[in-house]
Amino acid sequence: MSVAAALAAVCLSSGALATSIPTTAFELRWMHSIEKTQWHEYWRVTPTALALNLTLTHARIATSGAGMEIPDNAVWVNGAYEYPVNLQLSSLTLSHSPFTAQATICANNTCKSLGDWLPGLPRIAAVTVAACPRP
Repeated sequence: MSVAAALAAVCLSSGALATSIPTTAFELRWMHSIEKTQWHEYWRVTPTALALNLTLTHARIATSGAGMEIPDNAVWVNGAYEYPVNLQLSSLTLSHSPFTAQATICANNTCKSLGDWLPGLPRIAAVTVAACPRP
């Protein structure tokens, strides 16, 4: 791990609410709103010459459905399809709503819903997830 990555964190923000998680890797779990299928995404903080980014390294999903096609390179492992991704983003935006199951972020052996990571989160909110310098 590079020095830049070791000094990184994952920041969550929504309006005036913000928190940072001192980690360089996390799992994002979310439920597809139509198919009711749990999706697991595995992310890493990746430093570049200009910024800290997030890289989706691989994912797991149990079944396919609307907009959830299983990639050709997926392998069936322990009850779900697993596949490599390698998608780099500067940030991602998650929806928080009472109409779907809350997304969960797991880091440092702790899993919490978005509302638990950001106490006071409104009923409906957009939550930005980004790599940031460790406080």
